[in-house]
Amino acid sequence: MGAPARGCLSAKTALYTRAGAEAIRAGLRDLLDGLERVLAERLSQDGTADLPAVPPAEAARLRVTLTRGHVVIESVYRDPSRLRAAAQSLVDLIVPVG
Repeated sequence: MGAPARGCLSAKTALYTRAGAEAIRAGLRDLLDGLERVLAERLSQDGTADLPAVPPAEAARLRVTLTRGHVVIESVYRDPSRLRAAAQSLVDLIVPVG
């Protein structure tokens, strides 16, 4: 959001700092694992279990992985339509039609 794009704290920490330090990597893993858990729990709730084309834990991992990758694409291309198209493709893959 904004101009120029502000980026993402987890991506900036992983890519632009000395993320080789185990304590930093462990903190980032905990953050990402927490995001996956929250998404998987939401996808497992009544009324949503039939939405993902893959099990909720796999859908959550895919979402977290690809949204983190969007940060890099945003920085490189600076093209919102490209990001929207990629996000729609992700939804199309995870949520079956019909």
